[in-house]
Amino acid sequence: MHKLPVGETVIGAVKFGFQNMFTTIRLGWVGFLLSIIVIGIVGVLVFGGMDFSVFDDLDDWDYNSSEENMAALHAVFSIYGGIILAILIGSIAFVPLTVILTRMAAEVEDAPTGIGYFRLGGTEILYILGGIVSSILHSLVVFLALIPAFAAFGWGAVLSFSDGADFEAALDNSALGLGGAAVIVLLIVGIVLILWFALRMTTFLPAVAAEGGFPLFKALKMTGKNVWHLVGAWILFFLLRYAIEIGVSIGFVAVFLIFAFLFQAAGAEMELLGMLVIGAGGLIGAFLLLLYLMFIIASSVAFPARIYHHLKQNG
Repeated sequence: MHKLPVGETVIGAVKFGFQNMFTTIRLGWVGFLLSIIVIGIVGVLVFGGMDFSVFDDLDDWDYNSSEENMAALHAVFSIYGGIILAILIGSIAFVPLTVILTRMAAEVEDAPTGIGYFRLGGTEILYILGGIVSSILHSLVVFLALIPAFAAFGWGAVLSFSDGADFEAALDNSALGLGGAAVIVLLIVGIVLILWFALRMTTFLPAVAAEGGFPLFKALKMTGKNVWHLVGAWILFFLLRYAIEIGVSIGFVAVFLIFAFLFQAAGAEMELLGMLVIGAGGLIGAFLLLLYLMFIIASSVAFPARIYHHLKQNG
């Protein structure tokens, strides 16, 4: 059985991120622009006619008034629902970029040519459906994995309540007594199961993007005996990314100090030169930040795609 090459996978994803920063800009700017437009349209439709005056007099809010409570709840759910809806719809515009970067990192397809890219075909639709299925499965696993812990807490509270304790005391007794100990153990077990399932699903969406199908069981089988290697790969990937983030932060501080020194050296008698220095510093800083964000996007997409590539290639 082939084992995932941890170091090669992590280094390959980071290398892909650095090599494709400009490519990510070229392939992603159309989706980014469309996302902004879609989010703006949804925002206008959702929030344009909303009455926010219900929040003006919170201090004088009559909590016993069902009318005010319903108005406030409607406003709160509309706000959060509108934000979530805008993000979900807007994120669809990034699916073409995610799919093409995945296919590139999995060595299935080369980067398209041209200065703009947006392809929303069958593979991208399958990727969206795959994301929905993955979210549902993850939510189901979380629910099932945490049920025993909540059941243990509830059972401890019921036993304490049956012994004559009031409701609040029963909850405290369950949390501090046998119920609390069982909850902690079962909670740890539940979290381990959730993480285990997340690791097993690592190659599912990359497989959808690379193969254009819906190979759920194939992806699960692919990661079946590589869980510990996946744990090591994820830890190493995050540590390396964190080290890069520290280096980038130090670089930003260094650029700021250099331009601050140049601005001070210009002096008051050279105010125009000083403003030019500030402007140049701002542009350079914004450009470096853009490149770093592109690296984050490209390497994050490439990492599970490289896992898929290695496991498929040597499976």
